[in-house]
Amino acid sequence: QIENSDNTSSHIDNTALFLHYRPNYAGKSQEPEVYPRPDGTVYVCGQGDNHPLPDQPAHVEHSSDSCHILVDIASKVSDKLASAKLIKESACYLPCSKDNIPLIGKVPGVDNLFIGTGHYCWGILQAPATGQALAHYIASDNMPDILVDFDPARLL
Repeated sequence: QIENSDNTSSHIDNTALFLHYRPNYAGKSQEPEVYPRPDGTVYVCGQGDNHPLPDQPAHVEHSSDSCHILVDIASKVSDKLASAKLIKESACYLPCSKDNIPLIGKVPGVDNLFIGTGHYCWGILQAPATGQALAHYIASDNMPDILVDFDPARLL
């Protein structure tokens, strides 16, 4: 998370950026995301790695180097972010399924358990529609046609 040097949101509009950034033509491309927040901070994410998911959330570790790479990329795509300061470093895991298709629906073999997960980085955009479809499914006990391709039973 970064913020303007003057800590105001008036200089950064609320446009989210989904980037495909390549530092040089020989380098590996990066796909960071930039989310300005109403409080003047900007959330920048997307410096992935392949570390296994720990058993406990408290054991999730972040890479300070990766966080600084994200700040560097943000400063290159926005003059306003070039003078921003890093105020918080963190890490998280993105939920994805084995076939890279979200899992939305009733969990087979478990009574009254429904899930909506596996959207990878698009969960931030797809959550409202997923929630609405799941609410309809749960309330009516009738799977909407739109959820057929996302049925968790497909992976059993």
